[in-house]
Amino acid sequence: MKTNKIMKIATVCLLLGNAALSNAQVTIGSGSLPRATLDVVASGNYPASIIAPSVDRLYLNTYAHTYSTDQTGAIVYVSTLGGIATGSTANINSVGYYYFTGSVWQAFATTAKFWLPSFDLMWEAGATQTIDLFSVYRQAFLGQSNLRFAASPGFPDTRIVPGHNPNAVATDFFYVVTDWDPTIVDSVVSLNRYGVLEYTFTSTVQAGASGYINIMMIRK
Repeated sequence: MKTNKIMKIATVCLLLGNAALSNAQVTIGSGSLPRATLDVVASGNYPASIIAPSVDRLYLNTYAHTYSTDQTGAIVYVSTLGGIATGSTANINSVGYYYFTGSVWQAFATTAKFWLPSFDLMWEAGATQTIDLFSVYRQAFLGQSNLRFAASPGFPDTRIVPGHNPNAVATDFFYVVTDWDPTIVDSVVSLNRYGVLEYTFTSTVQAGASGYINIMMIRK
């Protein structure tokens, strides 16, 4: 009878101990009390840091079926671009940190804002014209329908500039005109949320004239 009582007491203590551990906070690198669910403290003569799992894109393709909404917020570092960008890895086109949204891997923002490169404008003195700035962006940064494109050795064959998402849509950006050449462009009539710019040329502009419109795109 005494043995049974001892076993029962030990079992209860073990269960209580497991319950406490399951709700415990943890400190790594120090014996101090944790200040959060996981508290990592720098210690020792080595680089203080946290390294996320380093994986190949092919790995994420192979094990895509193991990721679901339960893994939302998971973080990995894609170190190599094996396989192809497809399905949940459709946005993985460059090396870097990615987080899982519950359905796809999304890159941590690396290009918050940038200027559009040079492009040609349809012109007619005194006329109002429109241009699709998102199409200009896709041609310049994603290589869409760009026949005048060159890059140094080692640049991805996809023509996608690292840090830019090939699945982006026009409304993922803000479009901002910061200045224009008043001898060429009389006014900006409108600029909508899809990046369609409507502008008016001056009445004195002539064929062969050159000028500028400074356009910045900002990722939302």
